[in-house]
Amino acid sequence: MVSAKFSEGQFGHYKFRPHPRLPVEMPRPILVTVDAPIAAGKTTLVERLLRKLKWRVIVAEEPVGQWQASGLLADMYKSLRPGQPNPDGMPGMFQIYAFVTRSGVLAEAMREATRISDDSGEPVIVLSERSVFTDRAVFKHMLAESGHITETQTRVYEGCYTALINQIVPEAAPDLSIWINTPIDECVRRQIARNRDGESVSVEYATSLHERHVELFGGKTARFGTADVPVLQLDGTQPFHTDDTVLKRVTDSIEHAITNTNPFRKISMDSVEFALALEPVVVECM
Repeated sequence: MVSAKFSEGQFGHYKFRPHPRLPVEMPRPILVTVDAPIAAGKTTLVERLLRKLKWRVIVAEEPVGQWQASGLLADMYKSLRPGQPNPDGMPGMFQIYAFVTRSGVLAEAMREATRISDDSGEPVIVLSERSVFTDRAVFKHMLAESGHITETQTRVYEGCYTALINQIVPEAAPDLSIWINTPIDECVRRQIARNRDGESVSVEYATSLHERHVELFGGKTARFGTADVPVLQLDGTQPFHTDDTVLKRVTDSIEHAITNTNPFRKISMDSVEFALALEPVVVECM
């Protein structure tokens, strides 16, 4: 579930934490999420960033394989079909299951990043393919609004989230969110083309999902709990999966945002102006 890239690099400013064994302060892992609706290009971008970013990177992969193997992902999608009976509360149960499994992957990635940082004295990027924060703010929120999650399930979900999130991510929020803004019709086209087992959602659901992403990530920051997290918007129609020139602009934007972090604090909004100053506010092909 977790893959690592070991490469050399230095940050302009470190974000520090106490060393577990020595009386010194060490850079802590920097958590960057890659967010987008289904079939928007998350996995492709993460795979390419793993090879191109100049720093040490740990990837927290979305545990889709585990969800598919259990059969729960397909059951969840089936339960969302119009007119489909939902006697067992499947959407809500799946969101709790997704939180637990995703938390396990993220916790493992954060532990590995911390270990590498302790050994090397250098900061490490944890690159999360979507995240527990987006699951809560987008998927759980949207399903609750549509009545697919019961009040009891919401209480269980929120109880698990509150109990675990600070144990996984001490600041309870990512440092930077990368949002791949891909038009809904393109997402649907890609979903049909790849024909992934168990992945079948209606256009209505995909549209609602896209609208919720726009609501959360459409500005300069995304609100996760009480934290305002800087957002770097990428144009999902640009060929970053095949064109190295486009990918270079993407990596330059990400590295600029991370390099200008302010120690002890979240990434400053000033640090993402390099990307946000683009017209339109996306990383686009030159």
